Amino acid sequence: MGYDVDIYLSGSTKVFTKIWYGELSLTKAIADDKLKVVGEATYRQTLQEWFGISSFTTEAPRFVAPDYRHP
Repeated sequence: MGYDVDIYLSGSTKVFTKIWYGELSLTKAIADDKLKVVGEATYRQTLQEWFGISSFTTEAPRFVAPDYRHP
């Protein structure tokens, strides 16, 4: 029972924490080979929309999230 996996993310706990707290953008983590993303383009392109950052972050994120919907 359950669902098939649509996307796989692989990285260290430190990298995921920095992304979640807005200290590292997904784009930079992927470009720097700190985060591996495997899955269909549809899911990869909307990653920033559903991954999000922590509501506990007290400062504005240090990055501007890319808009993957408009190439």
